[in-house]
Amino acid sequence: MRSREERKAAREKEKERKKGLDSFDRGKEKEYKKYLNSKSRFVKGIVYSVIEYILVIVFVLAIVAYTQGDDMSHFQDDVIEMLKPGNFIFTALVSFLPIIILGNISTYFGIGTVPKMAIGIIRCLILVVWIYVVLIAAGNIDLMEVTGLSRGNTGLDGLTIGMDGLARFAAFILMVSILIPIGEFAGARKKHKEALAWYNATYKNEDSDEKETAED
Repeated sequence: MRSREERKAAREKEKERKKGLDSFDRGKEKEYKKYLNSKSRFVKGIVYSVIEYILVIVFVLAIVAYTQGDDMSHFQDDVIEMLKPGNFIFTALVSFLPIIILGNISTYFGIGTVPKMAIGIIRCLILVVWIYVVLIAAGNIDLMEVTGLSRGNTGLDGLTIGMDGLARFAAFILMVSILIPIGEFAGARKKHKEALAWYNATYKNEDSDEKETAED
C-alpha cells in the first residue's frame, strides 16, 4: 500500500499532467474513462442506487394502495402489517436488494467489459422473476391476512386477472431488456480496447519512465 506522501505526489503528478493537455486531449480522456473501470463512478453509483430503492418503495406502496380499492381508511394498518417479515412489502423490498447491489457493482466496470455485460444480464433475469412474483403476489394479497380486498370493495377475481396479465406483460418487457447489456457490450467493445490501450500508453509508460530515471 502506498504511503500518504506517495498518494499526495501521485495526485500532484496527475494535476500537472492534466494542465499539459489541450482541449482535444481532455475530451478524449473524458470519453475514454467511460470505458474503463472506475472507483469514483462506483461511489457515485451508491447515490443512484439509493434513489432507485426509494422509487421501488413507492412502486410497492402504489401496488398496495391499488389493492385497497376505494376504501383507504385502513391503508396505514395494512402497510404496517405487510412490513412484518414474511409479508408482502417486507418480502418485496428485501428481495430487491440483490438487484440494487448488482446494479451498483456494475457501475465500477467500464462500458464494453465482460463483467458489466454479465452483471447486466443476471440483473435483468433476477428483475424479471422479481416483478413477476411481486405482481402475482399482489393479486392474491388477501391470502396474507390483509383485509383490503376481503372487505368487498374490490373484486378479487378481477384484480387477480389484472395483476396476472400485468405480471406477464412486465416480465416479457424485462426479458427483452436483456438485449440491452448484450448490445451495449457489442457496440462498445472496440471502444473499450481503444480506451485500455490509451490508459496503458498514458499511465504505464509514465511509470516505466520514472523507474528508468531512478535507475540512471
